[in-house]
Amino acid sequence: RDYNMVPPTRQYKPVQGGFLVLRPDMKVYNEFVDIIKKGDFQEGKGWGGIGGVFYGSMTFQGIIPYFYDILHPGQAAELNRC
Repeated sequence: RDYNMVPPTRQYKPVQGGFLVLRPDMKVYNEFVDIIKKGDFQEGKGWGGIGGVFYGSMTFQGIIPYFYDILHPGQAAELNRC
């Protein structure tokens, strides 16, 4: 997460794209491809009209939290950033 990019009260936080560890899964990959092809990024509202807008929200920094916080909550793990 990139907690410094948004106010603490924001429900959905962006992802810092500098370092991310993923376990490859073709089903997940194909779902990301479908989301991007659908192109449901709404100006002023974010992916799916839900996640909100912040720096980089149209890119990786916004689609990752949309996928794991909104579409698939509980399927990602965040390690202690300290």
